[in-house]
Amino acid sequence: MRSQSTQRGFTILFAVLIGSILLAIGLAIFDITVRELRLSSIAREAQLAVYAADSGAECALYWSLPAQGRVTFSTSTPITFYCNGQTLPADVDGLTIGGRGYEATSTVRVVYGDGCAEIEIGMHMINPDTQQIRTIVNSRGYNVCDEEDSRRVERAFMVVF
Repeated sequence: MRSQSTQRGFTILFAVLIGSILLAIGLAIFDITVRELRLSSIAREAQLAVYAADSGAECALYWSLPAQGRVTFSTSTPITFYCNGQTLPADVDGLTIGGRGYEATSTVRVVYGDGCAEIEIGMHMINPDTQQIRTIVNSRGYNVCDEEDSRRVERAFMVVF
């Protein structure tokens, strides 16, 4: 009789041990899954910010090239250009480059879906005698435009020509 009661206690203990091991394995798999979902979400948000920064830089490059009569951000008067179906007035800060001025900066903001890009186009006179100009485009892309959003990710491109 004594042998039988010992066997029953061992079975319950063994069942609890196996259940605990399976629960620990399940919780570990759940934790890994949650971490992977967070990681993929961060990667997706960063990718949206990269796309916004790249689109902003490409738009600035397109409008800063003098081909086909495009404006080259070279005056101190407001400039209007178009990106992503939006009309964008550029706020120009600085002196006129066409004369004897040495520097001008334009800034614009372009919205791409939920994200946006803040683009700064700087033109610097390298040689006033030859009117040689260096253009620097800084495009900062964001996955969301709301500055208070805790999910906001920033990626940037800088193009010099």
